[in-house]
Amino acid sequence: MRQSDVQLGLPNVMYTGAQAAVEGLAGVVEGSTAYATDLDQPGWYTGAAWVWGSSSSYIWQTFMFSMEGNVSTGQKPLRIYMPVAYTIDKVFIAVDVAPLNQALVVDVEKDGVTIFTDQGKRPSIAAAANTDESDTPDVTALVAGSYLTYSVDQVGTGTVGADLTVHVRCKQEIQVS
Repeated sequence: MRQSDVQLGLPNVMYTGAQAAVEGLAGVVEGSTAYATDLDQPGWYTGAAWVWGSSSSYIWQTFMFSMEGNVSTGQKPLRIYMPVAYTIDKVFIAVDVAPLNQALVVDVEKDGVTIFTDQGKRPSIAAAANTDESDTPDVTALVAGSYLTYSVDQVGTGTVGADLTVHVRCKQEIQVS
């Protein structure tokens, strides 16, 4: 249930119906939840298949930063504080104006420290491209009260890239019965 623009409690399942009907849906996004009425079981979509009746499931949450205009290097002062514990899954970055001649590289920090101790895992938009997705970060655990920030480590040359969004996809484990 939402009040104004705030989620109250856990969200309702996205799909309800017989198992075969739910599994036959097209365009389902990874992390979607469902309830199979014929099985009397909850389930979630892994991106490849539906998983039914497990003792735990996940709620997926994406936290997003944005930078309007030309991208510049350095740490950005915006912080997103975690209301509950999450596990970071991956980071996705996009620009409306592609960088030229050199990749645009972004880092994400937890409480001011990089989540990518292996710098090769950081998302990097190649010259003339618009998007990239990170490998699984080295630091994935977020606790309630910790915060995320981001920094731009490298921009393109000539055209640096513009209108950046940084999406940090996280999951929260929940118990289902």
